[in-house]
Amino acid sequence: MIFPEGKSYVADIKPLFDRLLFFWSDRRNPHEVQPSYSTRYAITVWYFDSEERAEAKRQINNIINIIILFISNCSVPLSQRPSVV
Repeated sequence: MIFPEGKSYVADIKPLFDRLLFFWSDRRNPHEVQPSYSTRYAITVWYFDSEERAEAKRQINNIINIIILFISNCSVPLSQRPSVV
């Protein structure tokens, strides 16, 4: 089901053979996927504009730095680690 923004109805898309459906799956177009009782395939494509890509890269670099810091602290003997309050 697709819930078009600003509309008072729900678009119920039937799973017909040979049907291909494209839609934005972000907050502009809330949707849900119903259970499947046979084989179903899906392809997901992520699109980032230049600002979103820069922010995603910044976030992943922050996560990598935290992991590196954690790993480097694990190699320090417990008695020499800084205390965390």
